[in-house]
Amino acid sequence: MSEKLPLVYNYDAQTRALDVEYGDGQIVRYFEIDPRLAFLSFANERRNRDFLVYLETRLREGNPVKSEVIKEADATKPIGEPQTRSVVGQQQNRHTIPTWGHKKPAGNDGAT
Repeated sequence: MSEKLPLVYNYDAQTRALDVEYGDGQIVRYFEIDPRLAFLSFANERRNRDFLVYLETRLREGNPVKSEVIKEADATKPIGEPQTRSVVGQQQNRHTIPTWGHKKPAGNDGAT
């Protein structure tokens, strides 16, 4: 198994096979994957973690997931830039609490 993180998941419900493309270009096909597993959901924000924990747990239990390498890792493929959020993007996602016309009560501003 590649130590790179998975980038793309392609699940075939008929064959119950999952093709996973890793960041280094390697593609691995995993067999007999239950369609109810959480990492198959696109809405799962922790799908990479859930997938890797699933593989590790099965291996630790002595029942590793059957797999085959469809495409070897591309040693010449450059490593991409890390995907980080820009400072501008972080500032745009701040939540502000609207005042909705609430006015400050008179006399509570500390002025005499």
